[in-house]
Amino acid sequence: MRMLHRAEPLARLRSPAMHSQEPRPQGEFPEKRRGGQAACHRVGPAYSGGLQPHGERARTSGRGVNGGEAGRRSTGAGRRFLVSVGVSRYDSPHLPDLPGAGSDAERMAGLLAGFGYERVLSELGTSPTVEQLTSGVVRWTKEARLGPDDVLVVYYAGHGFADESRLYLFASDSEPGRARTSLTADDLAATIAVSGVGSTLTVLDVCTAEAGHSAAAGWAAPHIHPRPQVSEYHLVTFNRDSADDAASLVDAWTYALTHSYAGPRQRHLPIADVLQGIHRHLGERATRAFYIGHRTEETEVFFPNPRYAPDLPPDTLDPVGVARLRHEHRDHFEPRSRGVAHAAEQGDFFVGRTNALARIASWVRAEPGVAVPPLAVTGAPGSGKSALLGRFLALTDPDNPARMNTEPQTLPPPGLAVVPLSGRGINGPRSLIADLASALGLPPGSGPGAVLAALSGRTDPVVIVLDGLDEITPFAYDEGLAHFVRSLGGIPAVRLLVATRASQLGSLGPDVEVLDLDSPEYRDEDALRQVAQRLARDPGQASAILGDLERDITRRVDRSFLMVHLLAAGALTADELVANGDNLTSLFRDLIQPLGPDEARSERLLSPLAYAQGAGLPIGLWAPLVEALTGEVCTPEELRRFHDRAGSLVVDSTRPDGTTVHRLFHVTLAEFLRASADEREQQRRMARGLARLAPRTTDGRSDWAAADPYILEHLATHAAAGRILGEVVRDSAYLSHAAPEPLLRALADSGAIDAGLAAPEAEESRVPAEEDVGADVDAIMTTDEDLAADVDAAEETGLDDFDRATAAERAILQVLSERTCVLVVATEWSSGRGGLSTFNRHLCVAMAAAGAQVFCVVLDADASEVTDAKDKGVTLLTHPGAPGAPDYGRLTRRPALPYGTQPDLVIGHARVTGPAAAHLKEDFFPHARRLHFVHMAPDEIEWHKLGDGVDRSRLAEERTEIERELGLTAHRVVAVGPALKRRFTNELWDAGVPEPLRLDPGFDAPASTGPAARGVPNVFARRRPPPDGLHKVLFVGRTEDVRLKGVDLAARACGIVHELRSRTAGEPIELFARGAPPEKADEQQQLIRDWSGCPGLRVVVRPYSADPRKLESDMLRAGLVVMPSRSEAFGLVGQEAILRGVPVLVSDQSGLAQLLREELRSEADHLIVPVTGDFAEDTRVWAARIEKCLSARDEEFERMHSVRDRLAASVTWAAAARLVLAEAPSRQR
Repeated sequence: MRMLHRAEPLARLRSPAMHSQEPRPQGEFPEKRRGGQAACHRVGPAYSGGLQPHGERARTSGRGVNGGEAGRRSTGAGRRFLVSVGVSRYDSPHLPDLPGAGSDAERMAGLLAGFGYERVLSELGTSPTVEQLTSGVVRWTKEARLGPDDVLVVYYAGHGFADESRLYLFASDSEPGRARTSLTADDLAATIAVSGVGSTLTVLDVCTAEAGHSAAAGWAAPHIHPRPQVSEYHLVTFNRDSADDAASLVDAWTYALTHSYAGPRQRHLPIADVLQGIHRHLGERATRAFYIGHRTEETEVFFPNPRYAPDLPPDTLDPVGVARLRHEHRDHFEPRSRGVAHAAEQGDFFVGRTNALARIASWVRAEPGVAVPPLAVTGAPGSGKSALLGRFLALTDPDNPARMNTEPQTLPPPGLAVVPLSGRGINGPRSLIADLASALGLPPGSGPGAVLAALSGRTDPVVIVLDGLDEITPFAYDEGLAHFVRSLGGIPAVRLLVATRASQLGSLGPDVEVLDLDSPEYRDEDALRQVAQRLARDPGQASAILGDLERDITRRVDRSFLMVHLLAAGALTADELVANGDNLTSLFRDLIQPLGPDEARSERLLSPLAYAQGAGLPIGLWAPLVEALTGEVCTPEELRRFHDRAGSLVVDSTRPDGTTVHRLFHVTLAEFLRASADEREQQRRMARGLARLAPRTTDGRSDWAAADPYILEHLATHAAAGRILGEVVRDSAYLSHAAPEPLLRALADSGAIDAGLAAPEAEESRVPAEEDVGADVDAIMTTDEDLAADVDAAEETGLDDFDRATAAERAILQVLSERTCVLVVATEWSSGRGGLSTFNRHLCVAMAAAGAQVFCVVLDADASEVTDAKDKGVTLLTHPGAPGAPDYGRLTRRPALPYGTQPDLVIGHARVTGPAAAHLKEDFFPHARRLHFVHMAPDEIEWHKLGDGVDRSRLAEERTEIERELGLTAHRVVAVGPALKRRFTNELWDAGVPEPLRLDPGFDAPASTGPAARGVPNVFARRRPPPDGLHKVLFVGRTEDVRLKGVDLAARACGIVHELRSRTAGEPIELFARGAPPEKADEQQQLIRDWSGCPGLRVVVRPYSADPRKLESDMLRAGLVVMPSRSEAFGLVGQEAILRGVPVLVSDQSGLAQLLREELRSEADHLIVPVTGDFAEDTRVWAARIEKCLSARDEEFERMHSVRDRLAASVTWAAAARLVLAEAPSRQR
């Protein structure tokens, strides 16, 4: 890079100790030394001085003026300060004013504020005199008492003058030719050097030629004498040209700091990477920049890495890289995981495969360090290999609704490191290696050796899911790639899960376990029968389908889920099953052949539907897109005739505007039609064809307001898949009318959206496949072609790469500026500490799904949590703090938000994180609106806790006052559920603040990776009761809060039921309590048995667990869940039971009960039981209701299925997110 040391000045400036080193050629960066250290250039002779106008140097000792310790290295854990000065006005007639200098200083301050810098000396304004400037810096460095852990950045913009040995900086009263009226760069350096600060970066943005050479001559010497080899200092100079508006050094810094790639283990952005970004942005203008510096062996501490995840184990995957792969392969795995034929279909219809899923779960649970052979899932085409792998991936998501109705033995362990891959996306070994390198956080361009070495060095297992090994393009799956896949399977830490046809098993080597879905153990005839019954128009058709499949049991493919879909759709008859038994290509060709005399023409007419998104294409778009994709003219009339012949191969539906749209009946037919085409080129043609179909205004511009809804919703998706998103986002009119959620998803999936957020989404680390080697040069972030126009577009507009990139980047910023930004303060992401964490996670995911930019501050987050949140659109922020730092202090440190990001909303939860949210808002984000969420009412719950020497009256008053004060100072109080809404409406009455909002937690799954993320409502699978023999009553809650949670009431009621059943020879019951303190579980068990009044009652007490699998297992085995609380602000346990379809009885003293009455009316009577305070009466009533539920389990489970569906449709997380986001200040589109 040319902005680095130039050979001539370096030759003059090197100390004798450096003489053995050859100077680097002009334009190079500091070379990397062992451990990442750049070459150090020490400059002599030794010098120490103070900041004075030229000619008035002050001699000081080597120790800093604040007594700072020599010999300590900066850790970056101290304070961060910025002196940003821009001199815009000059008194001298020989110095023209520089209006942009002051604004550049302000912009630099805004930029570095996002990295935790506090601006000082802002009172100097835009026209400081030399005396004000010098005395201000000297005074501040003394008063600040800087230390070795502190960091200082100095930015100066203005006129200057350079001679052979010195750079003079001009203040407002400076006069050229009069040295005493100016400030020299080395005087500035001297004052900084003796201040005791550990790390210094000086940026001189001056209007003078050869500024770098002159500044370097005297700048570095003062830094060396006071603290040799322990300080870190850097100088960047730039020859500012007031006539060149395009060459802004601040713009270059902004670009570099927002586009620097650093992995999650790098705490700070390397200076070398930042300098490369500046060079990339400045282009040819980089010759006007100059750098010199000295650094220690420690990592540079100037710029905290927004992607840094503290405390990552050494072999943790890169959360961003894994999240990108999940997004990339979501369209492939997600619909299959729900057992549907198309992503637009509603519901979760995956059934069966319990044995197969349990086998996979057992396989991945192998102890770390134990070599596990690869597991190959095989079977005939259509047997459900991809669906099985998709379901496994869904079960690894702790929030996926698939987990709610799954046998415990099928659930993977939590926190798995999983890398999803699909053979359809692998065009050669380089693309597979690049994906794995990205997931591992390896540098761009890493080869197979680096990938295998990184995996071999792991201790924790990583699961690599590779679907469709047999679908990798034949020319790509050569012996080299086969050898690489075999090598992956031989690494002890790798769990390689592959789906392939039996013909490819040999390429995996001899040591491979096989899970054959066609074998009797895994075939699952019952699941096949359930699918047929669901798809059939009536029971008679279902029987006919199953009869057709039974006609010849030797035909493997015919007994598949795909064949059931084909028979149910009427696309196939029983007579056609035999001939096409083992070849899907021939089968689909036979299905298409009757559509017209020209089979190839029929395929081309269907091709737009193969790429169609959502519910499908209207005829008005279908016909012209045939020409866009194939070059053949097609009229709507021809398509209507063709559609009539296509029959069930094309599915019709109606959009909300009444337009009929069309899609293919099954995703496998779409994949067949796309198999031989160039995916990227076809997506480009789709995108450009759709763009041309937008109506035109009278002046020839696109009239996006009148465009078909499909264009506004899906154009960005096609453009991103074709890597031409820049052609679309450059049009600001399109951005103003496009559907925001799909557009944001397209930006996120392409990795571009983080251009305005943090580091790029690791797209730049992807090595292109062989056919992509000559792809267009990256235009934005050097990540992908997504945000660059192609060569033709560049020629049309006459834009060079820099201008093209800038245009696209501004377009992205426009999109991002329209997103509401939310900063949520929590303690954790996973539900390790109870229901509040679950509530917070679901709310964050829902707000992200609604299009908000969501950041969540937590105390700690491991790699699986960071990846999970990132995959769902939420960025986790942590701050490790100093050793021994209290949790509250860590929550109130300024979060490292990306440059330019200012929260619109700051959310705190109760007294847990509400105070921290208040501090963040007051200290750092004064323009944000703070929402205070209340989750409990102290005056209602403290009285029910057992005496432990605490004055409950005083404690209740104190805690209520905390909630009240936090609510009074907030923009709005948000009460969770109707009971808290009523309580805090009273608490805040006549206080001059708005009435609290009421937020009801959703009864649907939060929209993330499931169908709700696509606007498809959740449809839950029907829950079956556990087997007879033992009726388990489940209580979940803190068992030590006996009266509050009604533990004694539940125990006595179950005792009464046991006594009744003992007299009538009924099946026994068991009270299972989850939530005891670990050290008191045995004691709690005896107490609960005593409270039951029935020594024969089976009582099982388990300690509270943060492992979600344990609660899932408890719920799955329960016949009834009870929540007999004497006071419950809402009742998340009861809600959890409803979500899982388990019968539940809840106290009428809960917010949940009030909500159920509002939504279900009289139906709620089956779920609500009174708690009056009369213990004898309450236990009698609860016992009767428990017995009634257990005696009619089938009916109760059926009732819960209906209740869950009703509540999921009416009380949603999407509505909760809209309620919260509506409180943000409006942003004009």
